[in-house]
Amino acid sequence: AFRQRIGTMLVEHLLWAVSGAEFVILVTPESAQSGDRSGVAPQIITDGRSQFVLLYTSQDIAASGQWKSGNFSTVRGFQVFANLPDRVGLVINPETAQGFEMSAPGVSAFKQKLRPVIG
Repeated sequence: AFRQRIGTMLVEHLLWAVSGAEFVILVTPESAQSGDRSGVAPQIITDGRSQFVLLYTSQDIAASGQWKSGNFSTVRGFQVFANLPDRVGLVINPETAQGFEMSAPGVSAFKQKLRPVIG
């Protein structure tokens, strides 16, 4: 139980850091064409079981992955959380050694804590 509690605290700290960080995000072609950063529509990816939004910590990492020919924009993490549907998780730096995944239920639970901060 102690180990799980420590792990939970660390994950929550990580999520707070993610919410304040700037990311490169894969967006829909329509969102990329509009050029309006406030209304960025993330491209939702599915692996057949779950849905995710892809976030990258740099343009270089984004340009080196499977989606390198996609449309990208820069956003703050809190913008992603504020607009992310509850059924969608996050993958940060996919296809890299630094990558990790956050499930939709975990992201949704964190959004409840973040809601008073982001409105």
